Amino acid sequence: MRLVGIANELANSGVSALCLDYSAYTGGTEEIKDALFTLEYMSERMTSLGLLGYSYGAVIASHAAAQFQNLKGLVLISPLKKVNDLKIDTSSACKKLIIYGLRDTLVTEDIDEIYDLSEGEKQRLSLDTDHFYLGYERDVARAVVEFFHEALEWQTKQT
Repeated sequence: MRLVGIANELANSGVSALCLDYSAYTGGTEEIKDALFTLEYMSERMTSLGLLGYSYGAVIASHAAAQFQNLKGLVLISPLKKVNDLKIDTSSACKKLIIYGLRDTLVTEDIDEIYDLSEGEKQRLSLDTDHFYLGYERDVARAVVEFFHEALEWQTKQT
């Protein structure tokens, strides 16, 4: 529901969103290939692209961003430092927003290191919540919309 809420907020603000979720873990290789395939497909149809990942999806998104040169922005929500042998890769030069909960025991221990090692322009948002953002879904969605409007150099229409 977190990703659907974010996608709805993006759509309501005129930004297209594709949400991916993984029901099974295959070690990361196939998930990264899927993300790269999707980015390549979308890059042929869109003028600018951003990418968002949540938890394990943030690890996958980080690898896809590192391998796909045309991203304008990357949002990592509750990024895990490592899932089995797959470590997060924040080496892409695109703008980054890292969102996490201050009571998220899965990420709080590593979040400073992840942020410090992130290359390029970066910002972070901490919320007084845990890994599931219950009650903070709209705050996360608004922050994502604002970030992507800036990162994608979104021109708002004035009436």
